Parts: sequence; structure tokens; C-alpha cells
Amino acid sequence: IFEKLSMLTNIDDLDEINEELKNIMEEIENINRENERLSVLYDGHFAFVKSFQDFENTYPDFNRKDIEQLFKIIYDNIKGIVDNTENLQMQGRENFVSTTKQKVTQIVFKEKTESGVGLYKALKLGTTFKYLLEQLYTNLLIY
Repeated sequence: IFEKLSMLTNIDDLDEINEELKNIMEEIENINRENERLSVLYDGHFAFVKSFQDFENTYPDFNRKDIEQLFKIIYDNIKGIVDNTENLQMQGRENFVSTTKQKVTQIVFKEKTESGVGLYKALKLGTTFKYLLEQLYTNLLIY
């Protein structure tokens, strides 16, 4: 868009640029609405929204609803500790990952996706769970 603006020679071209800007604004508004919706699920904890987005971007083939279901389970089981950054730092990444896995793995094993497949299997948590929890830990410290 900025390149087009710098090369603008005809005022009639502004309509095309305005349409592009409008589309960009609509996309930004949609992203913001979705971030707000996710934020409500996690009581305003942006670390969960960021971790959700990172996981979704890293594994684009996974079903979005399944990822949302997983993060809700994790949040519901650790929400008592996510507000205390000092305790998280003292606990350390490895202990956080280990403790969180202990709290939620059995629940996740029992959960089914909308398609009836186990959530653990659908999200390949045997290989992805540690990465997800490490990213969540980092985001909890940042946000």
C-alpha cells in the first residue's frame, strides 16, 4: 500500500488504495475480536491467547476447536498459579511443565474431540505437549 501511495499519479487510484485499507482494517478488527473472545475464556490472561496462537501457527493442520479445548483444560487446572510470576519463576520451566502435565494429562486422555477422536491423539500431545507447555510458561512470565 505504501509503495502504491508513493507511486500515486492519478487521484482516481485512491479508490483502490482505500479499498485495500478497508480490507486491512476489517482483518485487524476480526483478529482483535477473536483475541477478545479467547481472552474471555482464560479470564483475561493474554499469555494463554498468545500461546494458543503460537501453537495454532506452529501446527496449522490441527483443528482450532481442539486446540481451544486443550488450552481451556490447561487453564482450568492451573489458573490458581498463573497470576503469581514470582512463584512461576521459582518453580522453573521444567517443574512447571512436569507439574502441569501431571495435572492435565489424564483429563486430556479422556477428552474427545468433536469428531470423536481422543484429544491427546488428535493434537499429537506425545510429541507436542512439552513444547506447548514450555511456550506457555514463557508467555506467562512475559504477559
